[in-house]
Amino acid sequence: MLRKIFGLLIFPILGASVHTYAQEEYDQQIFQYINQEKWFDAKSLYDTRHDDLSEVIRLISGAFLGAYFNRPAEGVAAIEELLAKYGGQLGGQAVMYRMLAAKNFASMRAYAKMDSVFTYMLAYDAPYLDDQTRKGIASGLEQCRKIARLPRTEVIDRSREGSPGTVGMELEDGLFYLNAGYCGKSVKTLLDIGAEYTSIDQSLADELGVRIFQDSLWMAPASYMKLGILNSLQIGSITLKNEICCVFPDGLAARNREATADSGITRIRAMLGISTLRKLSALTVDVEHGTITFDTGKQPQTGIANFMLKDNIPYLWLELNGIPAMMHWDTGMNAKPRLSGKFYAEHASSLPELGPVRKGSEITAAGAAEYRYHALGGICAKIGSREVILPEVRVVFDTEDMHTAEVPGYDGQMNNIVDVRRIRIDFENMCVTME
Repeated sequence: MLRKIFGLLIFPILGASVHTYAQEEYDQQIFQYINQEKWFDAKSLYDTRHDDLSEVIRLISGAFLGAYFNRPAEGVAAIEELLAKYGGQLGGQAVMYRMLAAKNFASMRAYAKMDSVFTYMLAYDAPYLDDQTRKGIASGLEQCRKIARLPRTEVIDRSREGSPGTVGMELEDGLFYLNAGYCGKSVKTLLDIGAEYTSIDQSLADELGVRIFQDSLWMAPASYMKLGILNSLQIGSITLKNEICCVFPDGLAARNREATADSGITRIRAMLGISTLRKLSALTVDVEHGTITFDTGKQPQTGIANFMLKDNIPYLWLELNGIPAMMHWDTGMNAKPRLSGKFYAEHASSLPELGPVRKGSEITAAGAAEYRYHALGGICAKIGSREVILPEVRVVFDTEDMHTAEVPGYDGQMNNIVDVRRIRIDFENMCVTME
């Protein structure tokens, strides 16, 4: 839907503007990238040709890229300037940018400003909202006000006081585990950047006395969760006070503990998710030595941006047999990597032949799912400068069977990567490096 709205927006404004040849060339190029959801190409062009873009295209690009590359303040600034200067020309298209602004404010934990945006939309944007969107905004406003009444999350890093910034890590069934402290209790925890929220099961929440402030949060594919607040969450030298967490049903957790090696999350009561991790500046998983180091300090630029968060869902840019691909990345799954049928059809000449149709299944914290696939073997994945061989990749032609069916346009899903010595995720510069 956003892609169609965006396409209607650009050309009327461009037609009313005066550009140099370079501006027209780069405007059209970045416009094409954004319409095709090629966000990493758009980011690269924006970073290198920022001054050559016309003002309106620069602001529109900045609005999206700020939101998706963990620069919410920059995204908000671009949106506010865009609406102030071009709001009269945008008409109903302004709804999309106000929605982006609200998401950026949520990332900044600026809930009063998020409240103002949603309140304005319900009061003045009603002619442009269908019933489902209006209800979604009203629900978001209600949740925003609940969170605003909670104590603000505080991040305390004692690594400079002599407390170790590194914790032990266990590699089990292809997944990374650590011990984290929940309200003073040490709990075995899955490192899961594919999880939108840090999550615990209901029995642990009861044991810790976690305060529940929302009891009907829908999580795809088929589960209702609750939202609560942890008095403290400790990971190494870092303590987060008043951290929001998701609480999932014990019955679901029991099914997870019975899961097979090809079924996703196994034997786990707690997951460290992206809602917590993105508050840090970086983390390093040392597979060779069995440690994870968490950091809150300033990070040097070590490579190009190859990692993004869209609606708190992580995506990784990589090459598969030399073909650029944008993959949903989930360290909380040990299922095989998957490609969309569309991606395979477009690049079949550079990929192995399809195997016969098979059935697969997975169990995650959000529920169980089955899917049909064709197996591929021997694909080379290049992430940054590091190459790894993927022994089996599954091609899924029915988008309803894709784990990421709710975000069409992406090329597939990458599982945890363990055949490396070290993985570093830089949330400040949105860069993943592997050794």
